[in-house]
Amino acid sequence: MSAHQPNLFPYSGVVRKAVLVHAVAERLRTELDCPVAELFCFADQDFAEERWFREAQLPSVKSRNGTLSLRLSVAPTYNNKLMRAVPKPNNNEVEKMKSEIQRWAIESRDSVMKHSKHLGLQAPDVDLNTHDVFDVIDRANERSTNAADLMPFSSRTHSGMWV
Repeated sequence: MSAHQPNLFPYSGVVRKAVLVHAVAERLRTELDCPVAELFCFADQDFAEERWFREAQLPSVKSRNGTLSLRLSVAPTYNNKLMRAVPKPNNNEVEKMKSEIQRWAIESRDSVMKHSKHLGLQAPDVDLNTHDVFDVIDRANERSTNAADLMPFSSRTHSGMWV
């Protein structure tokens, strides 16, 4: 069994936890020759002012600190409340995050192409595939009843961009 608290979007650590639970269960099934149940849960036990609940980061060669931060705005009235008390983002906020992701993807691709050319390397075949990521974000937001629901829903159907 493993658990994780909700974040704005899943990151590689969440995926690693789920994969580790599966690997341990497979090993136990083999070694002990018995059924093993795997359980991965999301535990909404943190408060809304937790940074990773409000922020997701993507590596960015264009920013000074090397990351692009996607932020969920949370009114101060939700401080000291569990994350599930925070309303899900409105459509404008979701569209703003998707726009930032699109800009990040284009800037990242352009940087890779520019540096490949400068180094005399063959340019890699880069597939932005933001449509699939945006579809996951939209479906997660539609299915969510509060902001804490975004991570479990986007993790369950996630497309690999957040890994």
